[in-house]
Amino acid sequence: MSELSWKRYKCMKCGKTFDQEEMSILPGVHCPYCGYKIIMKVRPPIVKRVKASSTALETPEES
Repeated sequence: MSELSWKRYKCMKCGKTFDQEEMSILPGVHCPYCGYKIIMKVRPPIVKRVKASSTALETPEES
């Protein structure tokens, strides 16, 4: 699943999730189910892990 294919949105009123195509049914940015204007972008289910550098793990010396 590519990052571009996983762009989901969630309506803050009715709670339904939908994609960009479904949102284009109405003009502007609205929920296609209830017409509410406040929507949020849903995060993809992939967790990104970043390895910490060795300098970030060292404790700073007291002066």
